[in-house]
Amino acid sequence: MTHPTVYLEEEGDSLQFPGVSAECAQWLIARRKIAEIGINLHGVDGGKSEEFFTGKLLVRAGAFHLENLNNLDAVSEMFLLLGVLLRFRRTC
Repeated sequence: MTHPTVYLEEEGDSLQFPGVSAECAQWLIARRKIAEIGINLHGVDGGKSEEFFTGKLLVRAGAFHLENLNNLDAVSEMFLLLGVLLRFRRTC
């Protein structure tokens, strides 16, 4: 198990974790016609992202992403996933 502080900066508490690049997401959307992507991180965009290009690309393509996935080896081949779709609107 990875120690939780491994993704924190030495001098602060800003998250640093890998993500899916916008180029990779674009390729997956165009070539593989994905409808969803799952990741065992805090989001599909890297920890220092302020633009969230990958997340925006997925939304525009009608794809969604699941975050913080782990222990998937303990899930059987058949399972039911329940989720809630949240819509946000700009407030500024």
